[in-house]
Amino acid sequence: MPSFDHHGHVPDGFSLATSGPQYGPDTRIRPTHYDITLDLDLEGRSAAAEVTIHLRSISSARTLVLDAVGLDIENIESPRPHTWRADGQKITVTFEEMLLATEDSEVTIRYGIEDPISGLHFILPDEAYPDRPRLSATDHETERARYWLPCLDHPSVRTTFALHLTVAEDLTVIAGGVCEKEEPAGPGRKTSHWRLDYPCPTYLYCFAAGELVTFEDESVEGLSIAYHAPVGTDPKDLARSFDRTPSMVRWLQEHVGAKLPFPKYHQIAVPDIGGAMENISLVTWDQQFVLDETLAKEWSHLVDIINIHEMAHSFFGDAIVIRHFDHAWLKESWATYTEVAWLEDEHGRDEADYELWLERKAYIGETKDYVRPIVTRQYDSSWMMFDRHLYPGGSWRLHMLRRQLGDEVFWAAVRDYVDRYQGEVVETDDFRRVLEKHSGRDLVRFFDQWIYGRGYPTLKGSFRHDAEKGWATLKLEQTQADDKRDVGVFDFDLEVTLQDERGTQKGVLHFEGAHGSLVLPCHGKPRQLRVDPGFSVLFELELDPGEDLLAETLQNAPDIAGRILAGEALIDSGTPAAWKWIREAIAKEPFFGVRVQLAQALAASRRGQAIPILRECLERETEPRALEAIAGACGEVSDHDLAETLRLFLDRDDLPYRARARALESLGAHRDDRDMPRLVEASCDEGYFGIVRAGALGGLGKHRSRKAAEELRTRLAYGAERWECRPAAVAAFAAAAKWQDEVFRDDAKGRLRDLLRDPAERVRRAAIDGLVTLKCQEAAGEIRACEKTFAAQWAPWVQRRLKRLNESGDQGEVESLRSSLEKLEQRIASLEGERRSEPGGR
Repeated sequence: MPSFDHHGHVPDGFSLATSGPQYGPDTRIRPTHYDITLDLDLEGRSAAAEVTIHLRSISSARTLVLDAVGLDIENIESPRPHTWRADGQKITVTFEEMLLATEDSEVTIRYGIEDPISGLHFILPDEAYPDRPRLSATDHETERARYWLPCLDHPSVRTTFALHLTVAEDLTVIAGGVCEKEEPAGPGRKTSHWRLDYPCPTYLYCFAAGELVTFEDESVEGLSIAYHAPVGTDPKDLARSFDRTPSMVRWLQEHVGAKLPFPKYHQIAVPDIGGAMENISLVTWDQQFVLDETLAKEWSHLVDIINIHEMAHSFFGDAIVIRHFDHAWLKESWATYTEVAWLEDEHGRDEADYELWLERKAYIGETKDYVRPIVTRQYDSSWMMFDRHLYPGGSWRLHMLRRQLGDEVFWAAVRDYVDRYQGEVVETDDFRRVLEKHSGRDLVRFFDQWIYGRGYPTLKGSFRHDAEKGWATLKLEQTQADDKRDVGVFDFDLEVTLQDERGTQKGVLHFEGAHGSLVLPCHGKPRQLRVDPGFSVLFELELDPGEDLLAETLQNAPDIAGRILAGEALIDSGTPAAWKWIREAIAKEPFFGVRVQLAQALAASRRGQAIPILRECLERETEPRALEAIAGACGEVSDHDLAETLRLFLDRDDLPYRARARALESLGAHRDDRDMPRLVEASCDEGYFGIVRAGALGGLGKHRSRKAAEELRTRLAYGAERWECRPAAVAAFAAAAKWQDEVFRDDAKGRLRDLLRDPAERVRRAAIDGLVTLKCQEAAGEIRACEKTFAAQWAPWVQRRLKRLNESGDQGEVESLRSSLEKLEQRIASLEGERRSEPGGR
């Protein structure tokens, strides 16, 4: 049988077959403080640098190894006699005499930085993009400080920092810690001095220098709170985006029983940085998350949960640091689950449960590609650990622990954990032992199965009601066990409720092995059967208790998960009665998330009977948070009536950006020549951050026509497309080129190969994906060369693309069959549409 042993390696699609277990570095000589001097030439994308690294020997040793990639090392000095070597990846300093345990020393490294490939970013205007801001900022997760700073670039090494940054006097400098002073540094220059006394791993240290605007918010118990962004940003938009921060600080501090241990909590929006990052006392955001009035209608909720996520890292990840990347769930899963806890307190149980639903869906979706333990040393690079297993998958494990232990015990243990390990490095067993101390439970089995083991329970069941005897039987079987994937059988309990004519009957179905069963009294006709009504356990269930029970659940279940699951089951059954119940339920459904999930299930069913209901969903929807997803669902199946509904939807004046963008993308997927003028016009939209424009580009890519492909071809050159939209244009072009003749495809391959040398990293990645889409095997060598332009942590991503490219071969017959199938599906949908338009048709 498969075991829950986390030490073995099973080929699972997560790590390459050549990957071995990953371990932390030897830190017998450990940095304790970095004193950094940088003279930054922003326009030259370079800096003259010097760092003095204070060292402490943990045990007797002579050799110090530092990470330093692509730096021009001029000299290394130390009070102690030594030799040194820099090979472009590492610096090795060998002292002539042994450093004894607890002995201190230091080294000073003088070096140059010139246009680093990662870690330190330069954003500048040029002739093609004159409106770009002047800005430089760091971004390090997971191991990218080494591209500008010689350091021991690992989370377990915590140090203090001093930064002396010289820049042009018109630039604003912001960094981790506090600003001690600024002083002139020659004509037109100044030096800004910063100090961070809280021990910080290199990946969490941050600075930025540029033309910035600032919004100062209210402080919380002396904690300074402010938001920064490039000049040209409206400070009102900064406030609109982040002004829930002070209340979040108060909520978080109360919840974990500790104050944020940093001198400030500032946030800065930076173009092209991607996502958000929890740097100590200076959180970075991609500038796309700065909200104007229109985008706020769709994205305020998203920005809020990202905000509380990054803030949660102040404790889970910043104050309490992981010992090695195999324990990354102790920061990312925790930050993700904090989103759920905050939503529950601030917006109610439905919002929290819907976030859990989305997390469950995202994690289970990834398991279709691969399964891995939440804690594993078997990975290609630290960056590859940051997947959906880590974020939503780990979050669900924390939710299960909370449900098993109860709120009082769970949160008391969390507060103890935060208090006990602040300023320390931790691993998973540290957290487990604190939970055991407070609960009196032995949690080794839970951690072996759910944290160190792979997968989750998938259940298949049957339900039987015996009216004469007055009982009902539920039988469930775990079906996930798989020797090849090393997925085993889980031991766990499931709450079950059955509503009958007298009320609600409750029971617990216990698994010890693959099978479980439960008998409940049932007085009269059963009305609702609920498995895990508290949404407390991560599992999938295949069970048909009967359409009558499903309909009752869809219409009257008090929780959103129950209504979604019942609706999905009815859509899957596809009977005339099921469509009637679905239509009625969506029309009166009060929670937007249920409407979204049922619309997506309707689209996924690809049935003609689902299309009129899906059209009604789009026509009736007014909630901004639902519009984008439902518009996206309307592009999943081709139907002329659905396309007309999208056209009418796009005629609305009140559409926010992302809803309009997704509707344009969906409209393109219907591949009607009448829509080309609208798509081309929208692809020139100059609105906020190019959101609508990017959606239209995606629609052109899905249109597949020669005209669309030719239009996209004009957008590829540097300067030919808005900066924010260039990756979308490249992806859309590759998607459209795939369906053109051989001459066009050959030209497309050449253009994508040229883009492998583009200055924008996201464009180069889009070009690689495009070349894989077009099966351009002759580009393999250029893709390998392009790999060197990315941080090393991206290497496994490139290698997987190369593997897919190598395996693509000549699949012309497969593509022909796929095309024929799509045409057949379109014809069937068209015929069903014609039948629905006949008198009395459904």
